[in-house]
Amino acid sequence: MMTRDMLYSRVSSVCPMERTDFEEDLVCAVNELCAMFGEKYVMDETSDLTVDCAYFTALCSAILYFRMGDQSDRRRFIDRAKQAFLTIWKARAKERRKGDGDEGHGD
Repeated sequence: MMTRDMLYSRVSSVCPMERTDFEEDLVCAVNELCAMFGEKYVMDETSDLTVDCAYFTALCSAILYFRMGDQSDRRRFIDRAKQAFLTIWKARAKERRKGDGDEGHGD
C-alpha cells in the first residue's frame, strides 16, 4: 500500500522539502491527474493517499517537477501517469468482461 509517508520519503530524498510544501504539491499533482483521466481512474479511497497506487512514480515525478522545474520530470510525470492509467483501465476492462460473461448463467 502506498502511503503519504512513503511518497514524502521518496521525494524528499531527492529534493529535501518541508512537509507542508510536499502536501501542497501532492494536492496539485492529484488535481492534475484527475483533470487528465477523471477521478474515476485516479482516486482510491482505500489508500492513505486516496490515489490509486499505480500513480506512485507519477506523483514522485510531478512533485519533483513542481519543486525543481526540470522538464524531464514533467515528461516522466506524463509518461508514468499515462502508463498507470492504462494499467488501471485494462484491469477494469478485464473485470467488466468477466462480469459480462457471468450474467444470466446463475438462473
